[in-house]
Amino acid sequence: MPFFGLWGVPYLAQVYGMSRVGASNVLMMTALGLLISAPLIGWISDRWLGLRRPPLIAATALFAAVWALLALPRTPVPPEWLSPLCFLLGFASGGVSLVFPCIREVNDPRHVGVALGSQNLPIFLGFAVMQWLTGVLLDANWAGAMVSGSRVYPLEAYRAAFTLCFAVALASFLMACLTTETRCRNVWAQAHPHA
Repeated sequence: MPFFGLWGVPYLAQVYGMSRVGASNVLMMTALGLLISAPLIGWISDRWLGLRRPPLIAATALFAAVWALLALPRTPVPPEWLSPLCFLLGFASGGVSLVFPCIREVNDPRHVGVALGSQNLPIFLGFAVMQWLTGVLLDANWAGAMVSGSRVYPLEAYRAAFTLCFAVALASFLMACLTTETRCRNVWAQAHPHA
């Protein structure tokens, strides 16, 4: 969300010299990737594999790999990589659709609504905190340049913000590896047959 919803257009405009429309078109690839992947990853998990962890791990690994490409190199990725990387970033984000069935399948069916509802809080709080933290990192690395009353951040400032996104993506990958495999069934009910 910090990249797609907040800092992507300024990054592409300031680092690559793109127009706002051109930068928005590149970022649109993120939405397209998400639009395609969320139902596809759900179908792969439900119908093809009958597993939750492998597609969740694959999606979060791809997510972390894309952030590594954006955050770690000293020089920006070539401009021709931007649209495919944004598409892959959105595509990998579709893995979040598996979080909800994973929660549903490890909780008491009588209380699954509470479990699912309580999961929304950390997700949306995470969106808000990440946008704030990336802004703090950008401002901490700002060199003082302004254009038309707006701050212009150097590549190093964006790399600092993207490194935070990479760290969160890496943590997401590690948590995906720890996710209970349910084989698309409610394992709570199996573990508590007399409940």
